[in-house]
Amino acid sequence: MKIVTVIQSRMNSRRLPGKALLDLRGTSALQRVLERIKPSKYVQEIYLATTADPSDDILEQWAAKNGIKCYRGSTTDVLSSYYQIIKKTGADGVVRITGDCPLIDYEIIDKVFEAFLAGDCDCATNTTPPTFPDGLDVEIFSSKAIEKSQQEAKSDFEKEHINVYIYQNPGIFKIKNVTNEENLSAYRLTLDTPEDKKLLESLIGECEKSGKYCHLKEIAEILKNNPSWSDINAKHERNQGYKIGY
Repeated sequence: MKIVTVIQSRMNSRRLPGKALLDLRGTSALQRVLERIKPSKYVQEIYLATTADPSDDILEQWAAKNGIKCYRGSTTDVLSSYYQIIKKTGADGVVRITGDCPLIDYEIIDKVFEAFLAGDCDCATNTTPPTFPDGLDVEIFSSKAIEKSQQEAKSDFEKEHINVYIYQNPGIFKIKNVTNEENLSAYRLTLDTPEDKKLLESLIGECEKSGKYCHLKEIAEILKNNPSWSDINAKHERNQGYKIGY
């Protein structure tokens, strides 16, 4: 089974423009995402999905520099970009990772992969409902689910998100949800505001002290040992399963 991993990103984000290449302690957010997914047992072919807007030329250059493929599509119809990547690659499914998750954990990616590869589902996810922190979201969709969504989705909202039509039609699509042993969904580890950046840099600084890959278990321990840190970005609410556009 061929599954392509798609990192979804753009420079002209709504709340924090340029966040894709925002510096986090010497390394860009997007670079950190790439480095943290590469150790996965299952991640092989990687695409960067971005827009055809000139502001994203720099992201295409970043992809080329890092040896990954790039697909540039509509600024509003993100669903069509995934559909075109499937057609281009002949993939049986796609993994969706967003570029604002610089602490994404490959162990979590592998758990979602294993749920998907076990079969009998159109989508494997860890977001419905979430038990992992915001910013460690992983979704895998079958090519058939994306193709049906492409054919049936009508509204702009459904086209702007690749998951909306699928999640809103559980009678059509079978969805598997992967849960964490401990519900850590209250933690916010995504990059969408200046407060998020402040928290992420603090966490990255602590993680880098060990010189080892910092998994969710270690990140959660740092947050528990520094309870005031999670207050830094607590005022920002989690998107309910839907990341807006890129």
